[in-house]
Amino acid sequence: MTSATPTEHSKGLRLGNMVQIRDIINEELEKIFAGKEGVQDGLDNAVERGNKLLEKFERANG
Repeated sequence: MTSATPTEHSKGLRLGNMVQIRDIINEELEKIFAGKEGVQDGLDNAVERGNKLLEKFERANG
């Protein structure tokens, strides 16, 4: 898009492992809808699992 090398401020938004995070969210929502998990617990689990993947992505691409 530009002829210059991207800098830290021009790289754009990256959401690493988006496909895997979307799958985690769907898994946790299915548990909630099936009554196997409470709403808050399911959402907390999705956040925790998603954050672990984001941290892994950050370490690999930081």
